[in-house]
This record gives sequence, structure tokens and C-alpha cells, in this order.
Amino acid sequence: MKKKEIKLTEEEVKKILNLYKNGKTLKIRQRAGTIYFRYLNKAIPFIMQAVGISNKSVSKHVREYLKKGMDYITENNYKGNASDLDKHEDVILKDFEKKAPNTINEAIERIENLTGLRRSWTAVKRWLKKRGFLTKKQKAYQREQTKKNNNYFWTQS
Repeated sequence: MKKKEIKLTEEEVKKILNLYKNGKTLKIRQRAGTIYFRYLNKAIPFIMQAVGISNKSVSKHVREYLKKGMDYITENNYKGNASDLDKHEDVILKDFEKKAPNTINEAIERIENLTGLRRSWTAVKRWLKKRGFLTKKQKAYQREQTKKNNNYFWTQS
């Protein structure tokens, strides 16, 4: 394999090293580590072992970095699975604004009445959480934190 030359400024080296050590996800840390070690002209077997990826992944990360630059390291293409509830989001949220459900089971029943879709307890809880609804435990915890710390940020939800 032909060795690919990576040229970085001091600022880019610091940023990549920081992403390698403190990146949010494993994928970001692996990409940053690959680029950093390749910049230092380390051998592919060393990079594979240090970063924990295959030799094909090393080649791919270097190739994509040379094409896209620094943006490639933090790029995230995962979109997740769309819920069927998203299609009826306006109707559901409008109804919940009038009177928020007290429990997840109540939310399940109301969603089924509004849309005809029946989803599991976990699916509905996850869907509501993404839209900023809090469970009773979360609300109680926030109230407790507000009293303890006089932190009014917690009461905004």
C-alpha cells in the first residue's frame, strides 16, 4: 500500500489529539487517533492496535480525511429509525398541550385514540422524552435539585 502523506498545522494537531483523547463517541476517537498516528508516520499495524480498528478501516479513515478534511472526524451519518408516531406528531402534541398525560399508560391510550397506532410502553416513553416531556421521577428530581441548589434552571422544563 502506498503511504499517504498527511500534513497538519499545530492547531489541527492539538484539535485532533483532543478529539482522540476526549471525543464524544468511539468512532470519533478512532478516526482522530488514526489521523494523528498517520501524521506521526506510524505503521499501520501500530495504528490498528493502538486505535482498535482493522487495516481496511485505517485506509478508509485516511482516504476520507484527505477528501473531506477535519469535518470527516466528527461527521455522523447515523439517522436512526423513524417512528410511525412522527407522522402524527402535530396531532399528538397539540392534544398533550391541552392536558399533559400523567402516566405513560395514559399517553399510550390517548395516542391510540388519536392515531390508531398502539406502541409499547418503552417506545412511547422514548418518543415523549425526545420531545421534552418528563416523567414524574424526573420532575421530582428537578424540584429537589431546585430546592437544594436554588438553581432556577431546572424549573424551566
